[in-house]
Amino acid sequence: MIALLRGIVHSRIDEKIVLMVRGVGYDVTCTRTALERLSTGGEVDLPVITAVSENAIELYGFDDATEKQLFSKLITVSGIGPKAALALLSTFGARTLVGHIYSGNEKAITKAPGIGKRSAQRLIVDLSGAMEEFRNRFSRPMETVSLLERKSGILNQGMSALMNLGFRSSEVDAISRELEKEAQAGADLSTLVKKGLTLLRKER
Repeated sequence: MIALLRGIVHSRIDEKIVLMVRGVGYDVTCTRTALERLSTGGEVDLPVITAVSENAIELYGFDDATEKQLFSKLITVSGIGPKAALALLSTFGARTLVGHIYSGNEKAITKAPGIGKRSAQRLIVDLSGAMEEFRNRFSRPMETVSLLERKSGILNQGMSALMNLGFRSSEVDAISRELEKEAQAGADLSTLVKKGLTLLRKER
C-alpha cells in the first residue's frame, strides 16, 4: 500500500487535490488541516492511506503521521468508514477530537456530519482508552479536562451505553455504585461497560 506521496499539487476542488508524482496524477481526498498547508504548484510530502472497497480504491491525505494514525484508529470502529473518519478529523482537528473521545463528550462528537448518537457512543466505548497515547504526542497542552469531570462523564456515558444495549434503567441504576467506584478508580469507558455487563449478567 502507498504510505506517502511526494509531488506537486496540480489542482484542488473542495476537499480533493490532484497530486502530480513523476507524471502521474493522484486524486487524493484530504483533511481540512492538510488542505490548509497545500497550495497549487507547491511541492509536498503527503502521508496517505489507501482505502479499498468493492467499488473503488481511494487515497486519503493527512497533515502529519499522527493525524494519519488517528484516522486508522477511527476506521476500526464499527460504522465508521473512511468518509466518516475524514469528517471527524476535518470538523474538529486531531487534537480536539482526541479530547472529545477521551473525555466522553458524546454531544460534541455528534456535531460532525454523518455522526449520530450511536456512532459517537461506539467511538467513546472503543477508543477512549487508546486516546492517552495520542494526548501525549501533542507538544502543546490540550484543552484540560478536570479529573472529576472526566470521571463523572465516563460514569454517565457508561450507564447510557448499557441502557442502549437493552438493559432497563432500573437495572443499570442498581449497579451504579459499583460503576461509580470503577470510574473513581480510573477505569476508562470500555472497561466500565465491560464491568457493567458482568454485573448485570450476574443479576439476571
